[in-house]
Amino acid sequence: MRKQTKIAAVVSAAALLALGASMTSFAASKGTWMMVDGEWYCYDKNGDAYTNVFCSSNGKEYFVGDDGDVYYCGDEDDGHAKKNKWVKTWLPDDTNEEDDDKEWFWFDKEGKLFRANVDIASDESASNAVKYKFEEGLLFSDKEVGRIAKKKVNSKDYWFRADGVMLSKFYKINDAMYYFGGSDDGSMKTGSQSIKDNTGDTYKFYFYTKDQDKTKYTTPEEGNQLKKGAGVVGNQSNKLYYYGLLLTADDYKYQVAKVGGYEFIINSNGSIQHSYSATYKEDGDTLITVDEKLGTKYKDANGNEQVGTAEYEEKDTQFKYGFKTGVNSVVKDVDLTDFYKIHK
Repeated sequence: MRKQTKIAAVVSAAALLALGASMTSFAASKGTWMMVDGEWYCYDKNGDAYTNVFCSSNGKEYFVGDDGDVYYCGDEDDGHAKKNKWVKTWLPDDTNEEDDDKEWFWFDKEGKLFRANVDIASDESASNAVKYKFEEGLLFSDKEVGRIAKKKVNSKDYWFRADGVMLSKFYKINDAMYYFGGSDDGSMKTGSQSIKDNTGDTYKFYFYTKDQDKTKYTTPEEGNQLKKGAGVVGNQSNKLYYYGLLLTADDYKYQVAKVGGYEFIINSNGSIQHSYSATYKEDGDTLITVDEKLGTKYKDANGNEQVGTAEYEEKDTQFKYGFKTGVNSVVKDVDLTDFYKIHK
């Protein structure tokens, strides 16, 4: 029967320190690396998992013990466990040895690889992360990566996969969009960000700088609380955002964008318009009209008495200034799928 010993397994920290001084005298055990049920294993040619020995990959040494932790011991002629340190290297099962395939990992003060696992508190982890690409101004899902977990390093927030790889670029976590900078950055971004797509064009994003009131700010699909680092959905400083990306009128000077069941009137800068009894034009042509405020009595052009039907959200929520009723647009609305394709 195949033995399954976690690649990350190691003896106690004290034992590791004792080994550290003599690690270079250990012969590296060559094996085949595999991930099983979210954990790394190193197998010999007979299919048995190594225990309490060194396994190598791409000239790098990893100590394989029996308690579920991974230690990185550098090159074959090094052997010392890396502690409180970032390491950029290949995953154990990567045999390509291409620099572009290298990933960033964090090893704590005891030399243990930080990775997402079921023991991490629920508010510091997630089980349904999806990686997104940003190409030609469009955010679209790339692949599911499963469980991830958050770790604060040098006062910055980072997220890691179950195999220990640091997240970078865009990820949808619990129905909220996050951005972690470039592949050599990884720190969770907050506030206003200017981000380039694959063509080099720059787009404006905004990510919350603190956890939001869960009774007023929620994600579009699942209704989860929008937390620090999550992309803004709705109004932020009178600009309209969707999953963090600034929405703008593109085909016309003014357009309607529907977010969260509300109709927002925005211009080419993404600024939200919120006047009652208003007409929005371009080159003399009417684009959008807004009725009188709900309940207001007035006379139309023919002298007939009417009652206003327009109403926007006045409360200080993510949908402030979004119209519930009373907006009539004669041009097409902003198509959210031009900016974002939802992962299904």
